[in-house]
Amino acid sequence: MRRSLAALFACSMAAGCGGDGTPPNGSINPPGPPPATLNFSMQFFGTGTGDIDRVKIPLLNSNGTARLVNVGATDFTLEFWIKGTKLDNPTIQCTTGAIGKDAWATGAVVLDRDVLGDGDFGDFGVGLFGGQVAFGVTRSSGGQTVCGQRDVLDSSWHHVALTRQRGNGELKIFVDGAQDASAFDVTASQDVNYNPAHLNPDANDPFLVLGANKHDPAPPLAFKGLIDELRVSTALRYTATFTRPSGSFVVDGNTAALYHFDESSGTDILDASNSNASPGVLIPAASGAVSHRSTDTPF
Repeated sequence: MRRSLAALFACSMAAGCGGDGTPPNGSINPPGPPPATLNFSMQFFGTGTGDIDRVKIPLLNSNGTARLVNVGATDFTLEFWIKGTKLDNPTIQCTTGAIGKDAWATGAVVLDRDVLGDGDFGDFGVGLFGGQVAFGVTRSSGGQTVCGQRDVLDSSWHHVALTRQRGNGELKIFVDGAQDASAFDVTASQDVNYNPAHLNPDANDPFLVLGANKHDPAPPLAFKGLIDELRVSTALRYTATFTRPSGSFVVDGNTAALYHFDESSGTDILDASNSNASPGVLIPAASGAVSHRSTDTPF
């Protein structure tokens, strides 16, 4: 017999009748625990050729306007977690401190926001030399790369943060919350973002590329290992020693782009900030042959 509206209302307010979020008495399908949150890191295989085995994040929208991930007009911070071995990334070591313009691009490239030739505005990138982090910024004929001394390729997860202060051109490297190295370069006060009106660009110029040198030089210059939690910020997040993060990054007013890499399949790489304003795409190492998702994560 169908219950009256009054009876239904009374039931909706009663414990054990479903109105308080619990199943009605005698329910055979009580709600189970919430689904587990997916947590992956991005795995790269060090291919470094053929425009594969990398993540590509467009710097421009389809109408040619700059995306939020296109930082460099102001102070900026790049940070991510990284894990790998020196055996998988056989490069020479570098001398701690200033090592010259564009030197970062000759290591095992982790992050490439280069332009072919001397850029109209500028470029930057991150490479590894014997496990040491090298971070460089260039503007036209000027620029500098700073090399750290900590080994981040010791089979453990490490948090790496890189800052560039526009006002004085200072570059800093932080590893696990401690400053590892710093240097000044002649790009002080200059804009180093990607110029939407860049003249005669290479096809891969208007991208931020992860895991490889975007121009596929010979010999290949690419990273083999794991990367997780990439955050790009339009401010100097770190200026002195800090406690390294213990959980996933969160979005705030200085976040230009944030990539958790928690997509379980497919090639879409979502930007967790600003309503997916700067999404990317995974270019697999080989179609269907390998997985770029790893359950090995920093936390």
